[in-house]
Amino acid sequence: NLLPNEYPYYVEDNVEHWCLWKLNDSVNTNDIDKAIKELKTGTNKLYYDASKKSTTGDERDVGEIIDVLSWINPKHLQSIPDIDHAHILCLRGTSK
Repeated sequence: NLLPNEYPYYVEDNVEHWCLWKLNDSVNTNDIDKAIKELKTGTNKLYYDASKKSTTGDERDVGEIIDVLSWINPKHLQSIPDIDHAHILCLRGTSK
């Protein structure tokens, strides 16, 4: 499941912090690529409200994704080590 991080890192308002969770298996690069594609195309149907650091079902124009950073923390740094997950940061705005 691709969800906003409930405890996002402190980032600028136009940066979204998402988590990709995977039960009973490890997150891999294909999973991350698919999640990024969902975010870029809007197929996840969630709107990330930067002011609340949460999502709503509202469809809004929040700008295109300009850049993405993703990573998987080592097990000893994961807040929930029993469920594999990756972090995805999306920078939104307008490219020029």
